[in-house]
Amino acid sequence: MRFVTLMACVSAALAAFLSTGCSSTNSPSNQAPSTTEIEGTWSGTMSMGGNTTITFTGSSFSSTGSWVSTGTFSVATGASPKQVNITLAQCSTNPDYEGKTTLGVYALSGQSLVMAMGEPGTGARGAFGDGNSNVFTLTKQ
Repeated sequence: MRFVTLMACVSAALAAFLSTGCSSTNSPSNQAPSTTEIEGTWSGTMSMGGNTTITFTGSSFSSTGSWVSTGTFSVATGASPKQVNITLAQCSTNPDYEGKTTLGVYALSGQSLVMAMGEPGTGARGAFGDGNSNVFTLTKQ
């Protein structure tokens, strides 16, 4: 139940992607100097329930909808699969996640972005098909 609340908060939780405070095994390697690959506004659904719109600009993100949050993010485009870290500065759905980092992976294909995110603050990186990650299925706006 708590993870469902978290994911509602992480609906945007993709603007706070920082690897600070994470172990080296969870830190993105080959960190991209910019976030242009996922930069922009994306709308869609979360596997934990709800709709969200996430905007990535520079190293900041914000989300609205079922998950309202702000923060920072970073990506590792050289990793396989590509990695994203989001640090939540504000999370109205679950204030306990504020200041925590959620680790994930993502796949980008044309105007579609799919992200699998782990629970914030646990150090566990989300994975596609693991049944535990909150999966965001988004379309570029």
